[in-house]
Amino acid sequence: MFFDGLLPLSKQNTRLSRLQSYANQLVTFKALNKDDLPSRMENTSASKTDVLSAVISSNRLKALPAPPFLVPAVIEMLLESRYSSLVAVIPGEADAYCAEAARQHGGVIFTSDSDLLVHDLGKSGKVILFRDLDTIHLPSRGKCLKTQEYHPAGIAKRFELPNLVKLAFFMSQDHHKSLTENIRLAGKDTPMSAGFAEFAEEYGSLPKLSKLAMVETIDKPNVSKILARLDPRISEIVHLVRVKENQEAPSDLQDSDNLNMYLPYLIDDPTRTSAWRSGVSIRAQAYSLLRLLNSSITQVTEFERKGTRVAGTTVELDSTSSAVAMLEDCVKSLKDDLGQHPSLSKAARWRAVATRHVCQSNLDNEKPPPLSSDINRLVTGSREGVLSWSFIHASAQMQASLYSLRMLSQISTVVQSFLEGADNAILTPLQTLVNLLNDLPSLRELLDEKTSRDNSEIEAARAAVLSTLQSLGITQDAEPLSKKKKKRKKKGEHTGERTPPGVAWRSNNMFSNLS
Repeated sequence: MFFDGLLPLSKQNTRLSRLQSYANQLVTFKALNKDDLPSRMENTSASKTDVLSAVISSNRLKALPAPPFLVPAVIEMLLESRYSSLVAVIPGEADAYCAEAARQHGGVIFTSDSDLLVHDLGKSGKVILFRDLDTIHLPSRGKCLKTQEYHPAGIAKRFELPNLVKLAFFMSQDHHKSLTENIRLAGKDTPMSAGFAEFAEEYGSLPKLSKLAMVETIDKPNVSKILARLDPRISEIVHLVRVKENQEAPSDLQDSDNLNMYLPYLIDDPTRTSAWRSGVSIRAQAYSLLRLLNSSITQVTEFERKGTRVAGTTVELDSTSSAVAMLEDCVKSLKDDLGQHPSLSKAARWRAVATRHVCQSNLDNEKPPPLSSDINRLVTGSREGVLSWSFIHASAQMQASLYSLRMLSQISTVVQSFLEGADNAILTPLQTLVNLLNDLPSLRELLDEKTSRDNSEIEAARAAVLSTLQSLGITQDAEPLSKKKKKRKKKGEHTGERTPPGVAWRSNNMFSNLS
């Protein structure tokens, strides 16, 4: 099973268009659901994989896209299964690797993409489209799968063509022409238009960028194994960093000191600042580590929602501070944060660390922090209570911080593997950071599974949240709203309900110099 781990640079417009489509769906969803949403617990048929599944299923609503981290979560679970040896995140698009495997070994490719029919799958390679799968009942065998199988080499032979590339090209040029007419055009031995070469290249051998990425690790089997287990977006930026200085790399990659990161969309409140801003300081640390592999990297452009549109946000990397000192500060801060919550389960402990980052980020940007009741629910993983938009946004912010920690974990592991064996002072603090982040639970544990409903755990979570808020100078007022309006807040206090005017919040974040 192959997963895309490096997409062509030419696909930027396609990727931005897809992100914009997600943003549009989110805006529509919010417009149709301005008030609080029903509790997930109220919908007995709710999916166990998405906090918003209870409302997505409503017939009157347009469905939101799949959960943001579904693909890395699936990869993660497959790597923990008995099929782990068959799973790889590859430096390219999965199509070309599937075709290459079929060409060499034969077999059947299961896919939802009919483009696989155009690839050279060799004499015996075949394709089954998911849309053709169906179940039938046979008296002698019971319930069985029924499907249709496509044999591209056989189809080409039937049409008296060497392959299906020219036929696919003509079909893409004019959707109104009949199949018979396109077969006739493909069979003619006439010069092709300039666009054919570019079209045919997509269905040829492995892409050039993939080959360059593989050359970079051909003598490092341990590195290759680690790269094959990365999340797709993380895999991509690591590979781009590695091949950037290669003379054969695409010119638009060589000529720029910038890299692009297409952040997964998040289900947050589209009327507020993107939830991804909550983890930017952590991601800046991760990107800065990539400079140990290629010092020419100075910034990363993150594409995310900005209001109702998708646009880039530049993250400048720190090129002045000592990498050793930064790592040591990072390790100390994480140890301190994790050490404050010894009574919590592992997943709840990391969620508590993430919510602290959310609160700190909000304060640094003069935004009100989430309500303590929302933070309690997030730390414990509770699914009870209504889904207010404030809770949905805080949940997305926590997800952003947790995934940023995951990025830091995977990138630090890759960098360590590349530097292994070198005489470098950074290896000691880097190894410490890797070991510390190895404790980070799986996405399923962090974002889906609820914490034990044991009373001691619930009380421990409440105590952890209270301690975090107090350490950040945030006071939580449980009095009725009428009384709150009559009371003047002490200077510098924050209730979590609104941003106090004229107060500038100073960051104690170890990453603040990188954001």
